[in-house]
Amino acid sequence: VSSVSISSGCSGLNSLLIFFCALISYLYMERPKLDTLTFALFLLGTIISYLANLFRMGIIIAVGHYYGPSSLDWAHANVGWVIFTIWVFIFWTIMDRLLLTTSYRNIDTH
Repeated sequence: VSSVSISSGCSGLNSLLIFFCALISYLYMERPKLDTLTFALFLLGTIISYLANLFRMGIIIAVGHYYGPSSLDWAHANVGWVIFTIWVFIFWTIMDRLLLTTSYRNIDTH
C-alpha cells in the first residue's frame, strides 16, 4: 500500500500561471478591447487548463499504481510537460484561427 501527496510544487499551478500570463499577454496584444470572444477564450483556456492538469495527475497516479514508484517518478518528470505542450499547441492554434477570422488587425493592402 502506498500513498501519494500532492504538494504545491506538484499541483501544476506554475504551468497554469505561465499559461495565464501568456494568454493574457497574447489576447491583450491581439484584442485590446475586452469583448465576448476574448472573455470566452480566457474562460475556455481556464477550464481546459484545469481539466488538463487533472488528466496529468490522474495519469501519474495510475502509472504509479500499475507500474510502481520508479515509473511514477518517471511519469511525474515527463508526462506533465508533454500534456501541457500538446494542449497549449492545440488551444493556441484554435484560438489564433478564431482571432484571425474576427480580427481587429489592420491588413495593409499595398
